[in-house]
Amino acid sequence: MNEPNPYSPPGSPVADIEAPELHASRLRAARYAFGALVLLQFLATCSYAPAYFELTRTGAVSFIAFLGAALGNLCLYCATPFVVRERPRGQIAFVVSALMLGLSSFGWQWAYAWTWVIGFGALLAVGGVYLVRRSRASA
Repeated sequence: MNEPNPYSPPGSPVADIEAPELHASRLRAARYAFGALVLLQFLATCSYAPAYFELTRTGAVSFIAFLGAALGNLCLYCATPFVVRERPRGQIAFVVSALMLGLSSFGWQWAYAWTWVIGFGALLAVGGVYLVRRSRASA
């Protein structure tokens, strides 16, 4: 499979045989970096969890915004192991996560740091969709 084409004329340009392995290693590094960023977002969400609960309890933020953020984060965290373990699955979960986190971020008032954590999760979900699509294309 990695041998040159015997029917090609002599001296014809042949594609690099090592290109798929090089592409896979670059994609693997991107997957691990993605997993590390999702872990960072998870830790930031855990650190702001008391603020999320208190703002929702007091009525400063609607319960719909809280529910959207919670379900969007859950979809993000459930689909991330598929990307890190090189499985081309979870695209729908990432799309749902991006939509829910993106829409719920408008209910959290962008002037505060906890909203940026939710917005960062939405951007990570978009990156997860990209990585799933790239892994399907390379498979």
